[in-house]
Amino acid sequence: MPKKVLIAFGSPSDVKSIPDFPREADTEYYRSVASAHRTPDVVERHRDYCKWDGIIAGAGMCNALKDAYLSHADIATVLVALPMDDKATRGVSSMLSSSETPPGYPIGMIGLGNLPAAVKFVNYALQPHKKVSLHTRGTTVEPDKTIDDTAKMLKRLGVEYQFPTQVEPDTLNLLAYDNPLNFAIS
Repeated sequence: MPKKVLIAFGSPSDVKSIPDFPREADTEYYRSVASAHRTPDVVERHRDYCKWDGIIAGAGMCNALKDAYLSHADIATVLVALPMDDKATRGVSSMLSSSETPPGYPIGMIGLGNLPAAVKFVNYALQPHKKVSLHTRGTTVEPDKTIDDTAKMLKRLGVEYQFPTQVEPDTLNLLAYDNPLNFAIS
């Protein structure tokens, strides 16, 4: 059975400059354009259309779209926030709102408007992996808490994970960091 990935945008202006993206043969991609604020009934209908394996939620200004999907997503659904550019804040508002989630709800976030990277991440995350590696980079307590929350979620899902000191091949490597400008693993 093919995997199903929803690529959702908050408005038609978010879709205008979207390039083509890498597709997997065993995955069906669906596109949605609906606002979490102006047309929540349409967002709900798209959200409940089927059990999504992956959801990419892209919106400018306040990315409430990722919250609309996060609040009802299955724990095994790969959810990625995709901040989009806007005239008022040049994408800053969307980046901030895309990165904010309640404790215990880890999601991925990709750079501003980079749909190909978001799809590549979802495609990669949906492939079978022998193990998951959790990495932290930073000096504050928050990345460690994020990693701990992620480890608890993986344990509930029955997924084996480890805490290596470097990126490993054939592994889904997840990274939490306290400075988005300094994310390399040393």
